[in-house]
Amino acid sequence: LSLTQMDKNWQPCPNGEVSKFLVSHDIPAQFAKEQLLEFKEYYITNGKSAMFWDARFINWVQRALYKAVN
Repeated sequence: LSLTQMDKNWQPCPNGEVSKFLVSHDIPAQFAKEQLLEFKEYYITNGKSAMFWDARFINWVQRALYKAVN
């Protein structure tokens, strides 16, 4: 595996890590969907690369949820 840059068409893998994480932590899928555009814009704008974008997105959603409830 290698590092890749974020693509504007990126989506979390259907029924993959993100879906499993959301279900196991009782996070509404709609909340995660609302984070998607900002997540992609941030990584595209900053030109950052990653190996596992689903894992990065999970971390992003966790931080967003923490901010939303605190």
